[in-house]
This record gives sequence, structure tokens and C-alpha cells, in this order.
Amino acid sequence: MLRDEAYLRLLGWKGRAPCRAGDLWRDLVLRTRGEQEAGGGDALAVILEEGCLARRILRRLGAQPGRERVRLVYEELCRCLAEGRLLRCPLSDGPGE
Repeated sequence: MLRDEAYLRLLGWKGRAPCRAGDLWRDLVLRTRGEQEAGGGDALAVILEEGCLARRILRRLGAQPGRERVRLVYEELCRCLAEGRLLRCPLSDGPGE
């Protein structure tokens, strides 16, 4: 959570403080790239919509992952890296799906 109102104003935040960092990032992207450019599946759009890689991995793993689940998730991450694509984990999916 970002609580420093002067910092938020400096970045052009018009909402209330405190705000979540993700909300500020989304606002910055929309104001600098425009709505149409902010979407479209590029890396920044994925991060804004689905979270950073660590959050996507955690969602893929689920609440109490076993060794096999960890192995499967990291195998998929390796495939993503080899193929030049992002590990996806849409928010609409449940944990580990």
C-alpha cells in the first residue's frame, strides 16, 4: 500500500490515499499508453492483470502444494522460458488451475 500522498500526487494519482501499488501502475499505464495499448497481451498487460511472476506461480501452486505440483508448475515455467512466453494464471481461475 502506498500512503505518501505527496508521492502519489507527484505521479499524478487522482484517487484516494492509501492506494495499492498495482492500482497506481494500472493508472500510470492507462495515462501513458492509452486504454487500447494497455491491453493486448503484452508483458506489462499480463503483469497488471494477473500479477507479477511470483504471484502467478503461487496461484498455480495452490494453498498446500506437494512436490509433484511444484515440479509441474516449474516444468511449465521452463517451457514458457524456452518458448518465449509468459507463465499465465488468470485471476478467474482458482488456485492451482
